[in-house]
Amino acid sequence: MTVLFKPRWLALHAFTVFVVVSCASLAWWQFVRADAGNGRSFGYALQWPAMGVFGLCVWAWLCRDGIRAARDGEPEEDFELEPVAVRRAPVPVVDPAQDPELAAYNAMLTRLAEKDAQ
Repeated sequence: MTVLFKPRWLALHAFTVFVVVSCASLAWWQFVRADAGNGRSFGYALQWPAMGVFGLCVWAWLCRDGIRAARDGEPEEDFELEPVAVRRAPVPVVDPAQDPELAAYNAMLTRLAEKDAQ
């Protein structure tokens, strides 16, 4: 349970509170506008609480996964990204007599590929 009190988790908790409070205040604002006669605001007055509930569900899901990972002894972040080899495809040669715009575009791509290879 102490995993939820690390700085990263505290930032997530604070962000969740911010999202829920923001959604609640926006829902109230839309409800006041709808009560004043703006009919479209009724829909928004229902959407903002739904967004707040969604934020709470995501927060609960992340907390549950963090607690499970700590309980099972899995490190929070114990992975390294391995470099991936990038294969470059050769640029096809186009006869300039066929299509001068395409030939100019391919020449530009060839110059960029050569510059990138340096």
